[in-house]
Amino acid sequence: MNYQLLLLGLLVEQPRHGYEIKQHFEEGTFAEYVKISGGGLYYNLHKLVNDGYVAENNVEREGNYPDRHVYEITEHGRNKLYRLVDETLSDIKGRKFFDPLDAALLFGTTLPREAIIIRLQRHINLLRAKFLEISLVYDTFNSIHGKIVNDPYMLLLLDHSVTRVKNDLAWLEKAQQKIKEDEAFTLVHREKQPVSALNPTEWKGPGKPDAESMRIWNDFDVQNEKLLQHYNLRLEQAWSEYAVSEKIFRNSKKQLEVAQLEYDHKVQNAWEKYQEDIADLREKMEDFIKQGLQKFTLG
Repeated sequence: MNYQLLLLGLLVEQPRHGYEIKQHFEEGTFAEYVKISGGGLYYNLHKLVNDGYVAENNVEREGNYPDRHVYEITEHGRNKLYRLVDETLSDIKGRKFFDPLDAALLFGTTLPREAIIIRLQRHINLLRAKFLEISLVYDTFNSIHGKIVNDPYMLLLLDHSVTRVKNDLAWLEKAQQKIKEDEAFTLVHREKQPVSALNPTEWKGPGKPDAESMRIWNDFDVQNEKLLQHYNLRLEQAWSEYAVSEKIFRNSKKQLEVAQLEYDHKVQNAWEKYQEDIADLREKMEDFIKQGLQKFTLG
């Protein structure tokens, strides 16, 4: 990320003090796209000053607060901004298309299929909430565009964000569904995961699992599937409640923030409950396996 471009872009609009610039990166326009520490931000800002692109001018003082330095772009800085905008728009090689999630999915067979489904659900939940948030900003901005704010490029940027999140969400939901239902994923997980003593059907030796052992093992499979279903139901319930709140409190930022916190809390509780249930089931399975190992000879 070219921080010089963003900093100069803010200052070309008007002179700003450091805290105001910091707010843009933490809560304003850039918050969704840029992650930078306060130290990193001021380092880049002071570098622009040292290079002559920005001037550190007047000092503002309000009450008993410390002095606040006001930063203003110089003519040299304006020329630098023009070059950066042109270079960035021309740099087709600088665009990144490979998501870290893709790298992890490339080696998806290292985890159980159910674990991948659960982790994708967490991404889906996050993007659903993010889509509502960005859509609200876009709708609000669009409704006042041409009346109060004259910035069509900002509207274009928000439209890009909404489209990108919407497409990512649609792809994740499709990917999760395919991993759940497509027989190809069942086969590839079965082929690439090593044979273990955890499955009675893979036990080797003179002894074979009896009908009761197989019944218990199959029951574990059923219970595992039910736990996953219950977890997804809790997530869907939390999402439905948040969607209702979003409609009711659409024009109240404070109420929306409360609804978002409640939603996050419910999602976290659902995840923790699922983890506890899985741990209990795994303990029972391990006890069953230990008993089985006493009855059968493993190859």
